[in-house]
Amino acid sequence: MTLVRLFGRPLMSMVVSLVKSPASFATTILFCSDVLPRGHHLERLVRDDVLYRENIFFDLLILLLRIFW
Repeated sequence: MTLVRLFGRPLMSMVVSLVKSPASFATTILFCSDVLPRGHHLERLVRDDVLYRENIFFDLLILLLRIFW
């Protein structure tokens, strides 16, 4: 039950955000991993619903992009 609670909510949140608006989701990932330049025009596309602290999948994806890009 603990693993479902730990992985279920972040995974479902990422999938729902990806299905709803894939461009905003990709912009959020690239913007938070510092691949895209900082600017007000891109900050409008950043989704705040995937930026909560318990989202371990999102944090892992950002970390991997920061390391390898």
